[in-house]
Amino acid sequence: MSWDSFHIVFIRCCGIAALLTNTLMFHLICYKSPKNLGAYKYLMLYSAVFEELYAILDIIALPDSITLRSALLTVVSSKKNHMPKELLPVLNVLYWALYGISIALIDIHFLFRYLVVTGIKQRVNWNSVTAIIAISANVKQLFLALVLQTIIPLVLMYLPSGVLLFFCFTDQSFELFGRIMSTTAAVHRVLDPLPNMFVINKYRNALTSYCGTIFCLKSNVTKGVTSGTAASSSLEMK
Repeated sequence: MSWDSFHIVFIRCCGIAALLTNTLMFHLICYKSPKNLGAYKYLMLYSAVFEELYAILDIIALPDSITLRSALLTVVSSKKNHMPKELLPVLNVLYWALYGISIALIDIHFLFRYLVVTGIKQRVNWNSVTAIIAISANVKQLFLALVLQTIIPLVLMYLPSGVLLFFCFTDQSFELFGRIMSTTAAVHRVLDPLPNMFVINKYRNALTSYCGTIFCLKSNVTKGVTSGTAASSSLEMK
């Protein structure tokens, strides 16, 4: 398989997966959020919607980054995405604009969550013992999610782009670096909502409930089909 074929399949698969995970995250934030999240919930909603838009742009544009020595190019090709040539510069600009916003959003997300965690800790002394236990559990969950949501962009966004820019500045970059950056950025949009889903108890319990409902429905349907088949076979024997 050539790089172009792999790139098209990979970017589109990551885009669809990112739409699924972020849409699920949007639903969980709207209907299953802890009460003490406050205004932070709206920042999480904005982040989920932004990642969905970014994934849609990836699916449409199929951008590919190419580097050689000190050059860094982002190529949006009509041969790949079958878009009119007049739209290609617009898609290219939108891609880099959203890339820059995503980097800034990671920093804002980190700062805001840190303030939420410290703010909750400062209010603990004014609550009852039961509330203190509940708030402490929420603080631990938010802190763990904060750590994981810092590691994921660090590995998939900051390090690839930082290494790429370093080698471009030193006139030593080669083609592979650009391709690594474009693929890791696509993977980041898939993984970004997962720490919140699996670390925060409210979201994790909701996911477990959804999965249990789906599997129970499937098992009930299977049992119904099996019993129906057994009944029909018994009638045939009679």
